[in-house]
Amino acid sequence: NVIIIGASSGMGLALAKHYLDEGHAVWVCGRQPDKIPQAILETYKQLCTVKLDVCQQDQLRSFFQQFEQQNIDLCIYCAGFYYNERRYHLDAQTSLQMLATNLLGFQLSFALAAEHMVKQGQKSGHLAVISSVAGLLTYPKATLYSQTKAAIIADAQTYACALKPANIKVTCIIPGYVDTEKLR
Repeated sequence: NVIIIGASSGMGLALAKHYLDEGHAVWVCGRQPDKIPQAILETYKQLCTVKLDVCQQDQLRSFFQQFEQQNIDLCIYCAGFYYNERRYHLDAQTSLQMLATNLLGFQLSFALAAEHMVKQGQKSGHLAVISSVAGLLTYPKATLYSQTKAAIIADAQTYACALKPANIKVTCIIPGYVDTEKLR
């Protein structure tokens, strides 16, 4: 069982297609699962889409509860919120949205998935998160986005150490800049 949180488009959806092509059962979670092309939904019968807002803790908890009788083999956190702070003013509400999506949603998703894997006594499992090269760069006036991605990198390292005795692997993927509409 593969769970990909934040997979309505982009890297998350590409990862979903990869695991579906390998024959895995895949749960794709996101705020806008209706963005997933109909051709993908028709092609992959083992794909389950779930409308889920990572900023809503009750939705995350409810989602993970449905796996009480099933193993979670891989949970990938791809959800992210980017706002071009260099071009536009970052207000308090947008800052809170970015923190909730990029950091708090990630932390709770990892905590719930790890708790499930340990409680099930799986003896294995894998947690992965997509961060960003922006989290590695230190420079004056670093953006809030960069700071949230740096925190994700640090948290993933902490999870890796804490979950090693349970044989649960943790991977932090740090891609470079991706040509997206928001970066243009």
